[in-house]
Amino acid sequence: MEKFINSYHYLIKKIYPARVNDGIDMELYKEVEKAHYKLEHASKKDESLFLNYRNTFFFFKKHINNAIKDGFGLIRNQLDDSDKSQLEATIQKLDGSLYDINELEVIVSYSNLIFSSYNLDTPLNDENLRKSSKSA
Repeated sequence: MEKFINSYHYLIKKIYPARVNDGIDMELYKEVEKAHYKLEHASKKDESLFLNYRNTFFFFKKHINNAIKDGFGLIRNQLDDSDKSQLEATIQKLDGSLYDINELEVIVSYSNLIFSSYNLDTPLNDENLRKSSKSA
């Protein structure tokens, strides 16, 4: 999971450069990591552990989805057709019922590859946020 935390931190830093040291972003990750660990290492099946994992994962996934949508909105006009369709498919997958942390890690890593290829230096101010929210 060490690779995942680095990928997640890179994504947030790339999309929201002003929030590099924001504790909320890392708390969401830590909660999912803790819930996943408890679920994986439980001595017996426990429905409450499963529900806790799904709840924390849902909010973490939603946070990642919002970041990818915002980044997509910022560079939509720069994207080639392949990258645009990949990000659209990623957003659609994140809007669905994905609850696999390994698959989420792959999504974040792949999204980072796309975002690192484009200029995301435009700050995400209120006007850009409205544009990205309308387009996504």
